Amino acid sequence: MQKINIAACGTSWHAALAGKFMIERLVRIPVEVDYASEWRYRDPITSSKEITLLITQSGETADNELPRNARPKPKAPRRLAICNVVGAMIAREASERFIPCGTGDWRGLYQGLHRAVDRAVSAALYLGELRGVTSTEDARRYIEELLKLPSKLEAILARDADCEALAKQYYRVQDFLFLGRGIHYPIALEGALKLKEISYIHAEGYPAGEMKHGPNALIDESLPWSCGDERFERSELSAAL
Repeated sequence: MQKINIAACGTSWHAALAGKFMIERLVRIPVEVDYASEWRYRDPITSSKEITLLITQSGETADNELPRNARPKPKAPRRLAICNVVGAMIAREASERFIPCGTGDWRGLYQGLHRAVDRAVSAALYLGELRGVTSTEDARRYIEELLKLPSKLEAILARDADCEALAKQYYRVQDFLFLGRGIHYPIALEGALKLKEISYIHAEGYPAGEMKHGPNALIDESLPWSCGDERFERSELSAAL
Protein backbone atom coordinates (compact mmCIF):
# COMPACT_ATOMS: atom_id res chain seq x y z
CA MET A 1 0.00 0.00 0.00
CA GLN A 2 1.49 3.32 -1.12
CA LYS A 3 -1.21 5.86 -0.34
CA ILE A 4 -4.61 6.36 1.27
CA ASN A 5 -7.28 8.59 -0.30
CA ILE A 6 -10.09 9.81 1.95
CA ALA A 7 -13.27 11.47 0.69
CA ALA A 8 -15.95 12.93 2.96
CA CYS A 9 -18.31 15.87 3.49
CA GLY A 10 -19.04 18.24 6.37
CA THR A 11 -18.25 16.86 9.82
CA SER A 12 -16.96 13.68 8.20
CA TRP A 13 -14.43 15.75 6.24
CA HIS A 14 -13.14 17.22 9.49
CA ALA A 15 -12.86 13.69 10.87
CA ALA A 16 -10.94 12.75 7.72
CA LEU A 17 -8.45 15.58 8.30
CA ALA A 18 -7.95 14.46 11.90
CA GLY A 19 -7.55 10.90 10.62
CA LYS A 20 -4.91 12.08 8.13
CA PHE A 21 -2.77 13.45 10.97
CA MET A 22 -3.00 10.20 12.92
CA ILE A 23 -2.55 7.82 9.96
CA GLU A 24 0.53 9.63 8.69
CA ARG A 25 1.93 9.72 12.22
CA LEU A 26 1.22 6.08 13.08
CA VAL A 27 1.46 4.35 9.69
CA ARG A 28 3.88 6.62 7.79
CA ILE A 29 1.82 6.46 4.61
CA PRO A 30 0.81 9.61 2.69
CA VAL A 31 -2.88 10.49 3.00
CA GLU A 32 -4.85 12.74 0.67
CA VAL A 33 -8.15 14.18 1.92
CA ASP A 34 -10.77 15.52 -0.48
CA TYR A 35 -14.26 16.92 -0.27
CA ALA A 36 -16.35 14.08 -1.65
CA SER A 37 -18.49 16.58 -3.55
CA GLU A 38 -15.39 17.68 -5.48
CA TRP A 39 -13.43 14.41 -5.57
CA ARG A 40 -16.07 12.52 -7.51
CA TYR A 41 -15.97 15.09 -10.32
CA ARG A 42 -12.25 15.78 -10.70
CA ASP A 43 -11.18 12.41 -12.14
CA PRO A 44 -8.74 11.47 -9.34
CA ILE A 45 -5.63 9.41 -10.08
CA THR A 46 -5.84 6.11 -8.20
CA SER A 47 -4.21 2.68 -8.43
CA SER A 48 -4.48 -0.82 -7.01
CA LYS A 49 -1.64 0.03 -4.60
CA GLU A 50 -3.83 2.55 -2.80
CA ILE A 51 -6.83 2.44 -0.47
CA THR A 52 -9.87 4.65 -0.89
CA LEU A 53 -11.67 5.43 2.37
CA LEU A 54 -15.13 7.02 2.35
CA ILE A 55 -16.34 8.58 5.60
CA THR A 56 -20.07 9.26 5.73
CA GLN A 57 -22.72 9.58 8.40
CA SER A 58 -25.84 8.37 6.59
CA GLY A 59 -24.08 6.44 3.83
CA GLU A 60 -26.63 7.78 1.34
CA THR A 61 -25.24 11.20 0.46
CA ALA A 62 -24.95 11.48 -3.32
CA ASP A 63 -21.69 13.44 -2.95
CA ASN A 64 -20.04 10.35 -1.48
CA GLU A 65 -20.64 8.18 -4.55
CA LEU A 66 -17.40 6.88 -5.98
CA PRO A 67 -16.13 8.65 -9.12
CA ARG A 68 -16.25 6.51 -12.24
CA ASN A 69 -12.55 5.72 -12.37
CA ALA A 70 -12.56 4.65 -8.69
CA ARG A 71 -15.46 2.21 -9.04
CA PRO A 72 -14.81 -1.53 -8.94
CA LYS A 73 -12.44 -2.71 -11.68
CA PRO A 74 -9.24 -4.80 -11.77
CA LYS A 75 -6.80 -1.96 -10.99
CA ALA A 76 -9.07 0.14 -8.79
CA PRO A 77 -8.01 0.83 -5.18
CA ARG A 78 -9.51 -1.21 -2.37
CA ARG A 79 -12.55 0.52 -0.91
CA LEU A 80 -13.23 1.02 2.79
CA ALA A 81 -16.04 2.91 4.46
CA ILE A 82 -16.60 4.43 7.87
CA CYS A 83 -20.38 4.62 7.97
CA ASN A 84 -23.20 4.65 10.51
CA VAL A 85 -25.71 2.56 8.53
CA VAL A 86 -24.86 -1.03 7.64
CA GLY A 87 -27.22 -1.34 4.68
CA ALA A 88 -26.56 2.10 3.18
CA MET A 89 -25.37 2.70 -0.39
CA ILE A 90 -21.76 3.44 0.62
CA ALA A 91 -21.68 0.37 2.85
CA ARG A 92 -22.84 -1.78 -0.06
CA GLU A 93 -20.27 -0.35 -2.47
CA ALA A 94 -17.47 -0.95 0.04
CA SER A 95 -18.91 -4.14 1.52
CA GLU A 96 -15.68 -6.13 1.25
CA ARG A 97 -13.89 -3.63 3.50
CA PHE A 98 -16.78 -2.11 5.42
CA ILE A 99 -16.06 -0.63 8.86
CA PRO A 100 -19.29 -0.19 10.87
CA CYS A 101 -19.30 2.93 12.98
CA GLY A 102 -21.87 2.03 15.61
CA THR A 103 -25.52 2.88 15.89
CA GLY A 104 -27.28 5.96 17.18
CA ASP A 105 -28.16 9.48 16.12
CA TRP A 106 -25.25 11.13 14.28
CA ARG A 107 -26.77 14.57 14.69
CA GLY A 108 -25.34 14.91 18.20
CA LEU A 109 -22.86 17.73 18.68
CA TYR A 110 -19.77 15.54 19.04
CA GLN A 111 -20.99 12.01 18.36
CA GLY A 112 -20.38 11.87 14.61
CA LEU A 113 -16.91 13.40 14.72
CA HIS A 114 -15.86 11.32 17.72
CA ARG A 115 -16.97 8.01 16.21
CA ALA A 116 -15.34 8.61 12.85
CA VAL A 117 -12.03 9.76 14.35
CA ASP A 118 -12.12 6.80 16.74
CA ARG A 119 -12.46 4.36 13.83
CA ALA A 120 -9.78 6.13 11.79
CA VAL A 121 -7.30 6.02 14.67
CA SER A 122 -8.12 2.37 15.37
CA ALA A 123 -7.47 1.51 11.72
CA ALA A 124 -4.22 3.52 11.81
CA LEU A 125 -3.03 1.60 14.88
CA TYR A 126 -3.78 -1.72 13.19
CA LEU A 127 -1.98 -0.74 9.98
CA GLY A 128 0.91 0.74 11.94
CA GLU A 129 1.44 -2.53 13.79
CA LEU A 130 1.22 -4.55 10.58
CA ARG A 131 3.88 -2.37 8.97
CA GLY A 132 6.08 -2.47 12.06
CA VAL A 133 5.90 1.31 12.47
CA THR A 134 3.81 1.40 15.66
CA SER A 135 4.82 -0.80 18.57
CA THR A 136 2.31 -2.90 20.47
CA GLU A 137 3.05 -0.84 23.57
CA ASP A 138 2.30 2.45 21.79
CA ALA A 139 -0.87 0.99 20.25
CA ARG A 140 -2.05 -0.13 23.69
CA ARG A 141 -1.41 3.36 25.08
CA TYR A 142 -3.47 4.97 22.31
CA ILE A 143 -6.31 2.49 22.84
CA GLU A 144 -6.34 3.25 26.57
CA GLU A 145 -6.65 6.96 25.80
CA LEU A 146 -9.43 6.32 23.28
CA LEU A 147 -11.37 4.39 25.91
CA LYS A 148 -11.18 7.40 28.22
CA LEU A 149 -12.79 9.75 25.68
CA PRO A 150 -16.47 9.00 26.48
CA SER A 151 -16.03 9.84 30.17
CA LYS A 152 -14.04 12.96 29.31
CA LEU A 153 -16.76 14.14 26.91
CA GLU A 154 -19.42 13.46 29.54
CA ALA A 155 -17.46 15.55 32.05
CA ILE A 156 -17.30 18.47 29.61
CA LEU A 157 -20.97 18.26 28.62
CA ALA A 158 -21.95 18.09 32.30
CA ARG A 159 -20.67 21.64 32.84
CA ASP A 160 -24.05 23.18 32.06
CA ALA A 161 -23.50 26.28 34.20
CA ASP A 162 -20.24 27.17 32.44
CA CYS A 163 -21.81 26.61 29.01
CA GLU A 164 -24.79 28.80 29.91
CA ALA A 165 -22.51 31.58 31.17
CA LEU A 166 -20.54 31.52 27.89
CA ALA A 167 -23.77 31.56 25.87
CA LYS A 168 -25.02 34.64 27.74
CA GLN A 169 -21.68 36.36 27.18
CA TYR A 170 -21.47 35.72 23.44
CA TYR A 171 -24.99 35.23 22.08
CA ARG A 172 -25.10 38.71 20.57
CA VAL A 173 -21.84 38.44 18.59
CA GLN A 174 -22.01 38.36 14.81
CA ASP A 175 -18.75 36.52 14.14
CA PHE A 176 -16.55 33.95 15.86
CA LEU A 177 -13.05 32.69 15.09
CA PHE A 178 -11.69 29.21 15.82
CA LEU A 179 -7.95 28.63 15.47
CA GLY A 180 -6.06 25.35 15.59
CA ARG A 181 -2.63 23.92 14.93
CA GLY A 182 -1.86 20.36 13.90
CA ILE A 183 -4.71 17.97 14.61
CA HIS A 184 -6.53 20.83 16.35
CA TYR A 185 -7.05 22.57 12.98
CA PRO A 186 -9.86 20.18 11.88
CA ILE A 187 -11.29 20.48 15.41
CA ALA A 188 -11.38 24.26 14.91
CA LEU A 189 -13.18 23.77 11.59
CA GLU A 190 -15.74 21.54 13.30
CA GLY A 191 -16.28 24.10 16.07
CA ALA A 192 -17.00 26.78 13.48
CA LEU A 193 -19.35 24.49 11.55
CA LYS A 194 -21.34 23.52 14.61
CA LEU A 195 -21.68 27.13 15.77
CA LYS A 196 -23.08 28.02 12.35
CA GLU A 197 -25.42 25.01 12.22
CA ILE A 198 -26.82 25.33 15.74
CA SER A 199 -26.57 29.03 16.65
CA TYR A 200 -26.78 30.65 13.18
CA ILE A 201 -23.70 32.72 14.00
CA HIS A 202 -21.06 33.29 11.32
CA ALA A 203 -17.87 31.50 12.30
CA GLU A 204 -14.56 30.66 10.63
CA GLY A 205 -11.97 27.99 11.36
CA TYR A 206 -8.33 28.69 10.47
CA PRO A 207 -4.87 27.20 10.96
CA ALA A 208 -3.32 29.36 13.70
CA GLY A 209 -0.21 30.20 11.71
CA GLU A 210 -2.21 31.44 8.71
CA MET A 211 -3.77 34.36 10.56
CA LYS A 212 -0.72 36.56 9.95
CA HIS A 213 -1.06 36.08 6.20
CA GLY A 214 -4.01 38.43 5.79
CA PRO A 215 -7.06 37.32 7.82
CA ASN A 216 -5.82 39.10 10.97
CA ALA A 217 -6.82 42.36 9.25
CA LEU A 218 -10.42 41.52 10.14
CA ILE A 219 -9.77 41.02 13.87
CA ASP A 220 -10.82 43.69 16.36
CA GLU A 221 -11.67 43.88 20.06
CA SER A 222 -15.23 42.67 19.45
CA LEU A 223 -14.29 39.36 17.80
CA PRO A 224 -14.27 36.34 20.15
CA TRP A 225 -11.78 33.60 19.30
CA SER A 226 -10.71 30.20 20.52
CA CYS A 227 -7.42 28.39 19.92
CA GLY A 228 -6.31 24.76 20.28
CA ASP A 229 -2.72 23.53 19.95
CA GLU A 230 -1.17 20.30 21.21
CA ARG A 231 2.15 22.16 21.47
CA PHE A 232 0.70 25.44 22.75
CA GLU A 233 3.11 28.31 23.20
CA ARG A 234 1.70 31.73 24.02
CA SER A 235 4.52 33.55 22.21
CA GLU A 236 3.76 31.72 18.94
CA LEU A 237 0.06 32.46 19.21
CA SER A 238 0.73 36.15 19.90
CA ALA A 239 2.98 36.30 16.86
CA ALA A 240 0.27 34.68 14.72
CA LEU A 241 -2.28 37.27 15.80
